[in-house]
Amino acid sequence: MKNKYLTEYVPKNETFLVSYKKIRNKQSFQDYIVCYDEAINILLEPILEKKKSDAHDDMVLIPVLYLLRHTIELEFKKLLYILYARFDNKIQIDNGHNLNIIFDSCLKFFIEIDFLAEFKIKFQESRALINFFTYYDSTGATFRYPTDLKLKLHGFHEKQQYIKIELLYKDYKELANFTLFLEQCLEEEFGTIIS
Repeated sequence: MKNKYLTEYVPKNETFLVSYKKIRNKQSFQDYIVCYDEAINILLEPILEKKKSDAHDDMVLIPVLYLLRHTIELEFKKLLYILYARFDNKIQIDNGHNLNIIFDSCLKFFIEIDFLAEFKIKFQESRALINFFTYYDSTGATFRYPTDLKLKLHGFHEKQQYIKIELLYKDYKELANFTLFLEQCLEEEFGTIIS
C-alpha cells in the first residue's frame, strides 16, 4: 500500500497500526504508553508551570484528560496481558473502554495469586483514578466528543473547573511507576515473558 502520509512502503499483508487486541507482547503496549506519556508531558508542562488554580481554563485540558485516561487504560491492559501470560495462559483482555471492568480484571489476580498479594493495597490506591475517569468519562468518549450517541451534550465544560490537574497527574505518574515496578518484580521472580 502506497500512502502519501507514510514515509516508506507498507506491504498489504502488514497493518500499519495494530489494534491492542492483536498486540501479542508487552513491549507494544509500553511503546504506546511512552508515546502518550510524552504527549501528556508536552501538553501539561505549560499548565503545571503556571501553578495557578485556574489551570482548567487552558485549551489543552480536554486533550490532556483524554490522553491521561487512554494511557491509564493502556497501563491496565498491559498489566492484564502480563498477568494472563504469567498466571492464566489464556489472554482475555476486554476490548471495551470501561476502566472499572479492566481494573477489576486486574484486581482478580491480586486477590488470587499469592505472589501479588503484597501489592494489592498499592494497586487498589489507583481506584481513585478509576473513579474520577468513570465519573467524567465512563465510556471513553466524553473527552473525545462533545455529545453522546444521541447528540446530547456531555456538559463537561461546566465540570472541568473543579479538576485538580496537578493531583490527577501526580496520581497518574504514581500508577505508571507502580506498574513498571510490578512488571520488574514479576520478571525477577518468574523471568521475562517471551511471546
